[in-house]
Amino acid sequence: MQKQIIPFIFLSFLCISIQSVAQTVPQSNTTNIKTGIITIPLLSGELWWGGASNDGVSMPYQEGFAYDMYDDNKGNQVQSLLICNKGRVIWSEESFKFSFLKNSIVLEARGDVLQSNAGDNLKDAFTYAFKNYFPANGKMPQIRE
Repeated sequence: MQKQIIPFIFLSFLCISIQSVAQTVPQSNTTNIKTGIITIPLLSGELWWGGASNDGVSMPYQEGFAYDMYDDNKGNQVQSLLICNKGRVIWSEESFKFSFLKNSIVLEARGDVLQSNAGDNLKDAFTYAFKNYFPANGKMPQIRE
């Protein structure tokens, strides 16, 4: 009898855990913005991070900051991803240029750009980007000799 109860308890706990995680994963409202020059209005109090790790000292980005991923990959440490403290995500499979103006972000993109409303904060934006654009596969990279 005890051997039958333990698997039942484990499965019950597992189902409750999965349901809890599913409720905390941010849902998204994604818009596919086509190639070209795109202006995205900033929300009140919105702050943005992303682009290149070398620019971390400039984050969150302020008015006047600009970066051209086409011409400078900053030591191969770039990602065509911007995330903000209001839960928004900007992503493209292709590099893009971006600049921050007083009330907007201007992008120049050669490929399609996706803008998502992933939640309410930076954690939601990062979690959404991580799970949708570069999820871990649980495998170690191959060692090159």
